[in-house]
Amino acid sequence: MSVSINLCTNTYVKRNILYCNAKAAKSYAGSLCNALKNDWGHDWELDQQQPVKKKPLELWERQGFVNQKEYDDAMYRKQMELYKKVG
Repeated sequence: MSVSINLCTNTYVKRNILYCNAKAAKSYAGSLCNALKNDWGHDWELDQQQPVKKKPLELWERQGFVNQKEYDDAMYRKQMELYKKVG
């Protein structure tokens, strides 16, 4: 029984310390004291567990170019070729 209580207490304290490390702006000691009293780290910990959404691929990435400059150069050359055919 005491092992599970210690484990819960360790988790409780750890998440509130991690919360304060990320959020404390002025008084770390005061923030930690309040976080421990009110368990501010609980919701913060749940937010940290949410999967991070990947940003959508850029157009140049979707088209297989290594970088934006390479894509821009290729599009410029392609446009110049079109102008030559029209003119």
